[in-house]
Amino acid sequence: VRRAMSWTNWYDSVVMDHLQSQGRSTCSYYDIMEERQRRWDSNQARMENERRAAEARFQRENERRAELRRAELQEKERQAELRRRQQAEDQERATRLWAVEKERRRKMKLEAEMGRRRGICMGLITLLVTVLGVSLGLSSSCRPGNYFAGTKCIPCPTGTFKRTWKPNECDACYRGWYAKELRSTSCKPCPKGTYARDVGTTECSRCQYGHFSDKLGSRECKACPPGTVAVHDASGCERSGQSNRGKTSKRARGSEGGKSGGGRYDGGKQSGR
Repeated sequence: VRRAMSWTNWYDSVVMDHLQSQGRSTCSYYDIMEERQRRWDSNQARMENERRAAEARFQRENERRAELRRAELQEKERQAELRRRQQAEDQERATRLWAVEKERRRKMKLEAEMGRRRGICMGLITLLVTVLGVSLGLSSSCRPGNYFAGTKCIPCPTGTFKRTWKPNECDACYRGWYAKELRSTSCKPCPKGTYARDVGTTECSRCQYGHFSDKLGSRECKACPPGTVAVHDASGCERSGQSNRGKTSKRARGSEGGKSGGGRYDGGKQSGR
């Protein structure tokens, strides 16, 4: 209490000195209280203005950072969309050129067969032109994973492969094998638990519930024996009710094999096939 009173007396003396410096010879208690209230209001107004200015700066900084984040996200989305469009265009162009090339080769085969019947040798032609004693051999070759179409090399579509430099067409993957990328030089075998029934497959299908495939490159899945269920990766069967129930898939008992359960598989090792 004494400290508070001494501080109050000191503050009142400061106020009185301020009032007297303004030319007022006498100061009443009300003058001191009025000056004290005026100073208090001035300090409160100054603090309020500083608080509002700080809040405005903080809000502007948050808005600037949010705008930068939005711009960065928009740029990433734009780049991803451009990549998706480019991949789709490449796939569509390769498929279209493949269809045109197949039709052209079919016509060439038909013409070659008609030429053989007339005694004209046609087929794989190497044109040998001799001009002024110079022999010019015209031939075309493409890197493995590409085939020759017209005047340039085209990547093999998905589901096909080519291992040689010859300009012949790409070969479709065999049953039980797949190729999901362009320019494939070989197909990959379907892993255990998956299968590929058709030729030219781009992705292997998972075995349906109650079926399994325990070999690489399976063409169809087999049904689990009665009293057993397929394990979680469909690579085999086990007796129902074993101790590792938490790791056992919720697959139904076997009834009919070789059908897809709706899933796709795109893993596997490179094969020379």
